[in-house]
Amino acid sequence: MADTDDLHPEASAQRDAGKAAGQVAANDIKWLMESKQGRRIMRRLLAEAGIHRTSFTGNSETFFREGKRAFGLFLEAEVTRHSPEGYILMLQEGMK
Repeated sequence: MADTDDLHPEASAQRDAGKAAGQVAANDIKWLMESKQGRRIMRRLLAEAGIHRTSFTGNSETFFREGKRAFGLFLEAEVTRHSPEGYILMLQEGMK
């Protein structure tokens, strides 16, 4: 029985490239969160995104705010996934 990678080498190469890109992205987040400056940048971006505020305004600005918030939630998920210790440290530093 043939391996599916033998039948579709392009798909296998794309899958491997996707894994490599994902690892690079994870390493980038870890690198950013290792420094105090990086954690300050991330804290500022998350605050600007308004992830802990309501987006509702009663008018069309709500859609704009929800877009910012969605991206902020993506950033928060990336940080908590790849650098949970850095995330906690960022929160602690923000309380000082």
